[in-house]
Amino acid sequence: MKFYNRLKGLGEFALLDGLDRVYRRIERRQKNWKKKVGSLCPDGCGNCCVPFEPHVYDCEALYMAMYLIAYEPAAAKAIRDGSYPMQREDNSAGCFLFDMQNEYHCTVYGGRPLICRMFGYCGDRGKDGSIRWKPCRHLPEELLSSRELPLEHREYGAEELLATIKALPPSMNDFMEEVLSLDPGKSSATRPLREALPEALRRLQFLLAYAKVSPSDDGDDDNTPPNSPPEPISA
Repeated sequence: MKFYNRLKGLGEFALLDGLDRVYRRIERRQKNWKKKVGSLCPDGCGNCCVPFEPHVYDCEALYMAMYLIAYEPAAAKAIRDGSYPMQREDNSAGCFLFDMQNEYHCTVYGGRPLICRMFGYCGDRGKDGSIRWKPCRHLPEELLSSRELPLEHREYGAEELLATIKALPPSMNDFMEEVLSLDPGKSSATRPLREALPEALRRLQFLLAYAKVSPSDDGDDDNTPPNSPPEPISA
């Protein structure tokens, strides 16, 4: 059972279950890509998280909110009520859920949105529709050049990837389309996380109260979202 099973019987359950399936497909595709390209992210790096706070779709915010309710209830309540510190401890710009003390650098790692799941281990599609890929800009040049299969900080096209790595990375564009298809009546616009997440938490508070389901007692024996610690697949 999933951590959002307590929403069964409500329309939100199908939405979160669909998103969970997308996330699991991402995990499988990234696993296959990593077998070919190798592990790129140094342990404990997190540099991609430092200056960045994602904009998210409403369904992503809802998934994150449900994850927080299940695994970080104190943080969920504080974000919902407006008492959570939106200024980071290091006084830097970027995501308010960045956690310097966490090896994954994220308060909500298992519930993180699409862009955070795919960064570093995905490509996108060019104007001709073919997949292209660049190594993460935060990776040191010496790390890339010292690999068994040396890489450079540049764009690799599909033809070159197939010739050298013998595989293509998952496409961010494709998975974004899948996410948008889950709730076709919704706007395709994203919103800042600090705006969308508190709203999603308040919505779930109402829904859980309406459904008369405890947010901490679901009898769940397999309550792990895809790509959760301790064995993350992507950065």
